[in-house]
Amino acid sequence: MSMVKISVILAVKNGDKYLDKAIKSILNQTFKDFEFIIINDGSSDGTKKIILSFDDSRIRYFENKTSIGLTKSLNLGLQVASGEYIARMDADDISMPERLECQHAFMEKNPDFGLIGAWAKTINGREEFLDDVIKPNEEAIIKYLLYYYCPFLHSVIFFRRKLLNEKVLYNEEYEYAQDYELYFRLSSLTKFSNIKRCLLKYRIHSLSRSVQIDKKNKQDKCAIAILKKNVNEIVNVSTKQATDFFRVNNKKKVSYFSFLNYVYVYYTVLKSCLKNVESRADKRKMKNIYLKYIIRYIVFRLKNIFKKHD
Repeated sequence: MSMVKISVILAVKNGDKYLDKAIKSILNQTFKDFEFIIINDGSSDGTKKIILSFDDSRIRYFENKTSIGLTKSLNLGLQVASGEYIARMDADDISMPERLECQHAFMEKNPDFGLIGAWAKTINGREEFLDDVIKPNEEAIIKYLLYYYCPFLHSVIFFRRKLLNEKVLYNEEYEYAQDYELYFRLSSLTKFSNIKRCLLKYRIHSLSRSVQIDKKNKQDKCAIAILKKNVNEIVNVSTKQATDFFRVNNKKKVSYFSFLNYVYVYYTVLKSCLKNVESRADKRKMKNIYLKYIIRYIVFRLKNIFKKHD
């Protein structure tokens, strides 16, 4: 396999509903020097038929006879990739035609940046516009926000393959939030940014309530474990504390003692992160983020109290 500039990796299981448009959105990119690695993770629907219907030499098709999950499938894609850069793509999203060209140009002009994302527009199943997804672009802010939420959209990330080795792949301990864990590990190795331009249509699904709850519970469990692991590098916290911190970040009810503990721990995290920042503007933004989450939670609890008295 000859070297290409970009390896686009898409792993899919039973994704035939939107897969055709996802594949076309990559094949129709204005930037042409790429390979498109598609891993069919044991699908039982029409996924394989859709993939094989495309006659394009840039597609490299791999099929798992039985499902091994997204994390392991993505690692298979990374291990066979030959591109200088890696671009992620999901089977239900749509990349804008200039996505690869724009991200490649940014990386070529900024060699000290190793991983970038971009803004997006959310759409529903009928491709109707729902909302804009605006992510921060400042390097220090992105790395600080990792302790609150994931500041990237996984299906539009773009990074240098040279960052990867046998130890720096997706962590297969995590069925969900595998990208969140990877960003934490890469944060000490390279610079991050998000391009201030919409390069993806990100699809929001109307799943059944039971499926939504089950998926979110699994995602939250993985995210809490990742948060705990990385906060512990600054100040030790228990799994219960990490769960409470996650709930405060997502405006969920916790005890007043847990909230005070949140204030203390995140102040310690803030002080640690500020040590590596020179920009006064970035320092001010980080302090404002800390205060914003505290004030937002206080307002959230006060609203609940007033509702009870109505």
